[in-house]
Amino acid sequence: MLDYVYHESFDWTAMFQADQLKGYDRRKAGIAACLARDSYFNDLRYGQTLLTLGFNDVRLFYTGNLQALIGCRDIRTSEGPLALMTIVFRGSDQIQDWLDNLDFRMTRFLNRDRFPLFSRIRVHNGIFENVHHFENSAQKVVFDHGAVKGSLAQILKDETKRQQCFFWMIGHSLGGAMATLFAARLYDYYGVSPDRILTHTFGAPPIGNRYFAARYGHQSVLSMEKNLKRNTLLNLVRFVNSEDPVPAPRFIDHARAEAEGGSITPPPYKILGFKHVGREVRFSPRRLSGFYDQYQTFTGRRYNSANFMKVHFMEAYMTGLAALGTPY
Repeated sequence: MLDYVYHESFDWTAMFQADQLKGYDRRKAGIAACLARDSYFNDLRYGQTLLTLGFNDVRLFYTGNLQALIGCRDIRTSEGPLALMTIVFRGSDQIQDWLDNLDFRMTRFLNRDRFPLFSRIRVHNGIFENVHHFENSAQKVVFDHGAVKGSLAQILKDETKRQQCFFWMIGHSLGGAMATLFAARLYDYYGVSPDRILTHTFGAPPIGNRYFAARYGHQSVLSMEKNLKRNTLLNLVRFVNSEDPVPAPRFIDHARAEAEGGSITPPPYKILGFKHVGREVRFSPRRLSGFYDQYQTFTGRRYNSANFMKVHFMEAYMTGLAALGTPY
C-alpha cells in the first residue's frame, strides 16, 4: 500500500517550495499517511519510513500519554538550505486520550496581553492541553545532525534558526487536531512564516471557534471531484473519509450524503461551535473503484462502513489515497 513512498525518487528541492504547498499533492500525501500510521508504533517500525526517506535525528517522543514521531533532514530550496522538521502526532490510543477528546470546553488560544487582537479565538481545551504539554517538553527534542542543531525549544526561540527551518506537521484523529493547533501556534506565537509550515491531517475533528476559523483559514468542502482553488492562511490539507463521523464531513444535501455514505445530521461540533480550517480533501469508498478490494488486500479484512474502526483508522485513509491516485 502506497509503495511509491519507499520506491519513488522524490525531488525534495521542489516539493516544499511556497507555490507547491497548496492543494493536493499525491507524493506528500502518501508520505504523510505512512508517517501518521508509523506514529502509533512503539517498536523499531516507527522509523522505517523516515529512515528510508533520508531523515536523520529520527526519534519517538513520548511523555505521559503524548506520543509523537519526529525526524529531520536537510533540503535545498531556491532560498537556500532548510532543515525539514517533521512532527507527527499520534492519535487517540489510551484512555487519557479519549478523556482529553471529551473535554469540549473552549479555552483562549493566545495570550490576551500579547495578542489583544486575537482575544476572541477559542479552541478545544482538552486537545490544546496536549499541545501545551508538547511545547513545555520541547527542550527534550534535540537535533544533533543537519544544518540546524539544538533543542526544539531553542530553535523556536532563536529567530535565526527558525528562519532556517521548514515545519511539516502531520497527524491522524486527535493527532491531526494537535498538528493543526501547533501549526497555528508556529505561525502566530512563534512567528514562523506560513510558507514555512505545511500540515496534513487524517480524520481530524474541528477544534476552534469561528474566530479561529476566520484567522487560520476556513473552507468547508473540497471534493476530489472538483478542482476548487481558494487561498487559506495555513497550508493545511485535511483528508476526510466521507463515512468517518470524527471529522464530521459536510454535505450539501441528503442526496449527496446518501451517495457518499455520510450523514446530513448536524454533528455535536456544530452545536458546540467548532469549525474546521484548511482545505478538505474528501473521498467516498463507495465511489472509488477498487477501494474494497484494495482494503481487503492491505488489511486481510473486509471493509465495513458500519464499523467505526474500519472507517476511521489509518488503514482506510491509506487505502483511499492509494485508490485516488492523482485526481487532478
